[in-house]
Amino acid sequence: MSAPPAATSRHEPRTTLFTGETLNGLLLNAWGWSVIGSIATLAGFILILLGAALFLLPLANWQLNLRGRGPVAASA
Repeated sequence: MSAPPAATSRHEPRTTLFTGETLNGLLLNAWGWSVIGSIATLAGFILILLGAALFLLPLANWQLNLRGRGPVAASA
């Protein structure tokens, strides 16, 4: 006794679903988002370093130029 034709056609899309354009689209989607994530991570590290530099520059200016001075006398 063989299976009716409706039963075999019901299982047929399952075998071909992940072998063609669907698999290609899923893999490209995953790869594309991984690239975006890598770029965002790199940009985040660069921005953290830039923020640290912008924080340290005024401190260095104060240390080098303003620390040894006394109070500024007002001239009238």
